[in-house]
Amino acid sequence: MMKHLNIIFLLGLLLVLLPSCSTEKTAAEVEADQTRSVTPEIGVFYQGGYVFYLFQPGDDRYVEGEIHGLIAAPENLADEGMPWAPEGFSPYDPILSQQSDNGYENSKAIVTIYGEGHYAAKACLDLELGDFDDWYQGSDKEMSLMCENLVHGEFDNDFELSELDHFWSSNELGILAKKPSRKLTASNDYGIGGSTMYFDLCLAEEGFDKDYTQIKVRAIRDF
Repeated sequence: MMKHLNIIFLLGLLLVLLPSCSTEKTAAEVEADQTRSVTPEIGVFYQGGYVFYLFQPGDDRYVEGEIHGLIAAPENLADEGMPWAPEGFSPYDPILSQQSDNGYENSKAIVTIYGEGHYAAKACLDLELGDFDDWYQGSDKEMSLMCENLVHGEFDNDFELSELDHFWSSNELGILAKKPSRKLTASNDYGIGGSTMYFDLCLAEEGFDKDYTQIKVRAIRDF
């Protein structure tokens, strides 16, 4: 009889102790749980930032039957801004033989040419934020979508951006050319600068000296 009671007592004690032995979830696991419970929609905080575009049929990154899109980091990389190119490189020379609407492709091409240094594309690719390390510098088209959907869109979120802000994109543009297009057809007397997105108009408005002008940078990523 005592033997049976001892077994019952030990089983009861084991049931009491087992829950206390479970490990607490890490911050990353908690965030992952929260992410899984969120439906990715424009304006929603999801996977490290704010969703600002969902890929549609016809987009090169669209996957039928799946939800994918673009996310903007919640903060600028540096309040004071940074240059488009590292110091020591001619600010007027074009380096992108082909420019893409996919900022990741542009960013990789820029960093392949420039290498190490303190500049926008490198800082975006090096960023680790919210357990994600696949951030990059957005293209003109991607930055325009961010502007239209998060700055001028009707969303109740904490995405703090001013309509008066200029941001670098990963495209190039003739300096002071003020072309509402990302396509670089020819240089002018001012040379080739880094393209900027003016958030008042959501257009690639003008380029600035790549290694001199300090302009704000906001990283983005795909999901």
